[in-house]
Amino acid sequence: MNGERGIVAVNLVLTIAFALFAVIMLTKTTIAAQQIDDRVKIINTEVGPGSNVSRLDETAILNTVADRADQILAAAKPLSGQANDVLVAAKSIDNTVSQINTNAGEINGTVKSINGSLSTLAPVVSDIRQGVIDINNRLDRVLDPVIGIKADTTPILANVISIEVSARSICGAPPGTGTLLHTC
Repeated sequence: MNGERGIVAVNLVLTIAFALFAVIMLTKTTIAAQQIDDRVKIINTEVGPGSNVSRLDETAILNTVADRADQILAAAKPLSGQANDVLVAAKSIDNTVSQINTNAGEINGTVKSINGSLSTLAPVVSDIRQGVIDINNRLDRVLDPVIGIKADTTPILANVISIEVSARSICGAPPGTGTLLHTC
């Protein structure tokens, strides 16, 4: 699951980077378009209705118009490449976002599955916990009598060992040579 979080984080960073790139390219495009608009306004003022064209040398005006047209063309040429770059970046962002959306959907499905499993296990774990508590309570009640029984049987064991030693000496059997019944 940590690997999936890493993939989602990388995809998110890439999406933000592509979006930032698209914003920068669109800003450049807007600035270039404003420059073109400013130049067109100047041309319209110089050659449009109400201008003083009749009093100017027509060749000079045509040269100015041609220069302005060349400037507009020069300003517009980079826009074509930039617009294409923006389109490529936008398509890449679209593809990345759909992949992120797909990954997020898969992660969501996994989380819901885990949640369902945990919901099923919760009552079982609760039952086991209660069983352990009950066992501990019973053990606490039984432990004192068991300690008392052990204390009561310790002297009995010492008596049995003493009886065995006495019986072996009566039968003449050395200690640790088997049962007394076979040797007496």
